Formats: sequence, C-alpha cells, structure tokens
Amino acid sequence: LYSSLLSFAAGMESIIVSQYQCWSFLQYYCFFIFDTIRLVDLCIVQWWYYSSIRNSSSYQTLTSQEKVLKRGHKRRVPSCCIL
Repeated sequence: LYSSLLSFAAGMESIIVSQYQCWSFLQYYCFFIFDTIRLVDLCIVQWWYYSSIRNSSSYQTLTSQEKVLKRGHKRRVPSCCIL
C-alpha cells in the first residue's frame, strides 16, 4: 500500500511539474506575442505621430529649441521604428 501511494504521489508530481512547465512556456509565449504587438503598435503610433508632425505647418514654425527637444525625443523611439 505504501509503495503504491508513493508511486501515485510521484506520478502526480510529474503531472504537476509537466503542467507547470507547459503553463510557464505558454505564459512566456503569450507575453512575448503581447510585447511584440505592443512594440509594433508603439512604432505605428509614433511613426504616424512624427509623420503628421513633420507634414504639419506648425512643425515648420517651431522654435529651434523645440526642434532639438523633438529630435531628442525621436532618438528614444525603439530601433524598429527607423523614421
């Protein structure tokens, strides 16, 4: 009886471990996908923002200091958004 309980516990443990590994893998995979989507979203939004700023007449009338600030902000955009 004791040995059968022990083997049952070992079996349960292996199931729990495999379930946990599967869950952690899924979690990692989902977070990876989510982060990628978020990064792409960010890139699209920032690309749209900067292209709309660049095309607007208000961008031409900015002071030189503001242009420097905008350039500084542009440098912080993730590398996937080379504008």
